[in-house]
Amino acid sequence: MKTRRTLLLFFSLILGGVSSVTAGETETPMIDIPNALEIQAGVLGGGQPDEAALRAAADAGYRTIVNTREPGEKGELENQAELIRSLGMNYVTIPTRSGSSFNEENAKRLAEILDDPEAYPVMVHCASGNRVGILFAVKAYYLDDVAGPEALELGKRAGARRIPVEVEKLLSGE
Repeated sequence: MKTRRTLLLFFSLILGGVSSVTAGETETPMIDIPNALEIQAGVLGGGQPDEAALRAAADAGYRTIVNTREPGEKGELENQAELIRSLGMNYVTIPTRSGSSFNEENAKRLAEILDDPEAYPVMVHCASGNRVGILFAVKAYYLDDVAGPEALELGKRAGARRIPVEVEKLLSGE
């Protein structure tokens, strides 16, 4: 009986340890950024983080911050790249502004990051979270074989609220 209990305890600990490791690999720590939402396991999307949010992201174990804002955009955190790197995280920029910047090339750049298990957890941001959602929609359309209307819905769930005309035409098949 004692052996049976010991074995049961042993397997419970082993299985519990495995599940916590698995959960930790896909966990998305919530950080206080504008319009924050979990886009997929391990990926937080939203608006421009301030310095405190980036420090919180580093403390929470984030490894990669993806900035989809154009350089020098109003409201962008000054010296953001240097701060992120000094906190031990990777900084990647995929500048998007107009409808034409939501293209297959930028979708591939996002996919490269998301396909790298060493990049997680990942925070993807713009000013408000809108462009983040659009970029995820375009990635789904170009690279994940998601039909246009479904990709558009995915983008909305990922934070898109205002879709540029060029992207709307692309995803609606016009």
